[in-house]
Amino acid sequence: NRLPEDDALRALFDRFLLRVNCENVAAEELPFVLEAGWRLDLLRPDRQPAISVDDIRAISALLPKVAVAPIRGDYVQLIHRLRHAGIEVSDRRAVKLQRLLAASAVLCRRLSINTTDFWVLRYIWDVAEQREVVAAIVNDAVSKAREEERATSHPRSRGDDVPNPEHLARDLDRIAARLSEPSVPESEVSCLRDQLGLIAARAQWAPNEQQRTFLEERVSSLWQQLGGRP
Repeated sequence: NRLPEDDALRALFDRFLLRVNCENVAAEELPFVLEAGWRLDLLRPDRQPAISVDDIRAISALLPKVAVAPIRGDYVQLIHRLRHAGIEVSDRRAVKLQRLLAASAVLCRRLSINTTDFWVLRYIWDVAEQREVVAAIVNDAVSKAREEERATSHPRSRGDDVPNPEHLARDLDRIAARLSEPSVPESEVSCLRDQLGLIAARAQWAPNEQQRTFLEERVSSLWQQLGGRP
């Protein structure tokens, strides 16, 4: 299923706060998936849920008690930075996302949100091309957490989150295609500069040296088109 792209339905789109990409398995692995799925369906009547509805209600009841104020200034800066990079985060969505930050804190046995809870925002991209840019911005914010904050952080805030070279290459293709068009507004050029800077920072962590070199060469070429690295 695809969410509506009509701007008039943006309020409906904002109800889905997070995005998770779920691709099909490789062709050679499909038989194993079919077998595992069949077995899972057969065992389903005997399976016990990992968490009950009452547990979820109890966790939800704690959310209003979580202190948001300690990180609100940092949160505002992060939202502004995401918007400046071309990621659309409506005021309505920014308000609702605070509940997810609070949920992360509660799962870590805290009643106060800290910087590490920003990891949740890695999943607020709207289209696949935004994933690496969003991850770069959010990871930079999480990296500023103090040691005492990291001691009680959610495991996903400490994930390795290795950049995907194919996603980075696709993002660079998108920037190159936009720059090849005539009369790109200066405001958008500024946005493309920010995105390229974020992608460049992610590219240096590409796991394969050949892929890393390729990405860095493309980044260098795009900087030249933009008049040089800032």
